[in-house]
Amino acid sequence: MSESPDADVVIAGGGISGLAAAFWLRERGCTVRLFEQADRVGGVMHSERIDGWLLEHGPTALMTSHADIFDLCDRLDLGERAVDANRSARRRYLLKQGRLEPLPLGLVDFIRTPLWSGRAKWRLLAEPFIPPDRAGREESVSQWVTRRIGREFLDYGFDPFVSGVYAGDPERLSMQSTFGRLVAWERQHGSVVRGALSGRRKSGDVPSAPAPRMKRRFFSFQDGVAELPRAIGRRLGSALRLSSRVTRLESSGDGWLVDVDASGTTTRHRARAVMLSTPAGATADLVESLAPQAGHALRAIDYAPIVIVFLGMARADVGHPLDGFGCLVPGREGSNVLGSLWNSTVFPGRAPEGMVALTNYLGGAKRPELARASDDELTALALGELRRWLGVTDAPRVARVVRWPRAIPQYTLGHADRLAAIEQAMQKWPTLTLLGNYLRGVSVPDCIVQAKAAADQLAARLNGGRT
Repeated sequence: MSESPDADVVIAGGGISGLAAAFWLRERGCTVRLFEQADRVGGVMHSERIDGWLLEHGPTALMTSHADIFDLCDRLDLGERAVDANRSARRRYLLKQGRLEPLPLGLVDFIRTPLWSGRAKWRLLAEPFIPPDRAGREESVSQWVTRRIGREFLDYGFDPFVSGVYAGDPERLSMQSTFGRLVAWERQHGSVVRGALSGRRKSGDVPSAPAPRMKRRFFSFQDGVAELPRAIGRRLGSALRLSSRVTRLESSGDGWLVDVDASGTTTRHRARAVMLSTPAGATADLVESLAPQAGHALRAIDYAPIVIVFLGMARADVGHPLDGFGCLVPGREGSNVLGSLWNSTVFPGRAPEGMVALTNYLGGAKRPELARASDDELTALALGELRRWLGVTDAPRVARVVRWPRAIPQYTLGHADRLAAIEQAMQKWPTLTLLGNYLRGVSVPDCIVQAKAAADQLAARLNGGRT
């Protein structure tokens, strides 16, 4: 076993969390070494060009108002590469009784929409008069929404949204951990509506200190979202090691010994601190001997599988105008598809001239067995639904299937308790930091913001309180 030069921080995992943390640690004057077991950076952020088509293997865009995201892009010289979503992407569709209906964009649309009955709309308007539950009990998304807003808005509101963001089951997901702001509004103001209005009034006040917020932006890059992790990887240079997996951690005096396997050869690296930006299960493998309670809690975090069926079609073979971001599918519709994203409508350069690019999502927590179906079966399932909804009349010009067996962490009931157990167990190891979307936010912006905060905190510790 050979021994390498020292670094301030060793980072395991080259997804966006680990990459962002590495970038900001270097900005704070720390030396880093990042190890990623795959042969590329970015994790699920992977964009692929196929004869004029752009296939996104995971996230398709970033939607944020947080200044940290824009600052990172600017520092990486990605500003001129960014492309904003088409204005028509504001329109989103929901499937009801086999028909695509646009989600309302205003009060008049809400009154007229057939998505919810008149009774359900009155039930929503009565939300401020529903007695709040101040007992602090944890509820599932299904329990909370049904209690406060009604069953119709669960079935044709929250359920498809939960499928689109988490690929999850509202009967199992924790409302507190997935929609914590709504729970806080009920507890603090007695009503979601009153809480939202209170927040709007406060947002008009002059803040005591500048908040890291800017105008909300929905954007990607000319060659897809993977431009962001690739740019960080290039900036890291020799500090980034691909095809290298961290296999063991050992506390050593005031630092760490980190074993890394690369093509069957193990090297040992010394570091003052370690960041683990690996999925929950892999993180458990590394910390279990140091913090058994944390390892146990990490293993209890479940993931939902996702299958992406990318279809490139001739525009003339699709009857629907595709005048929006895409569509979500409520579970009550009994479809095999969770939703369909119309990439070529949202961003330019996603399909050749005269063609359209459609990304379709299957599986999730409700239909995990679909992840085991063959490519032909999955393509046929997606095409069958699109023929009904979008008027597809011919075979696709391009069809690709991408599988993520453990795609999105599920914040199921008890998630807050699991996080508390992890944090308590890790207090013994202040220079060992855990990062990832299994903690407090599954979106790319969530991961970047949390990685920056963690990097700032660790850099301050290593620099004796100076950032």
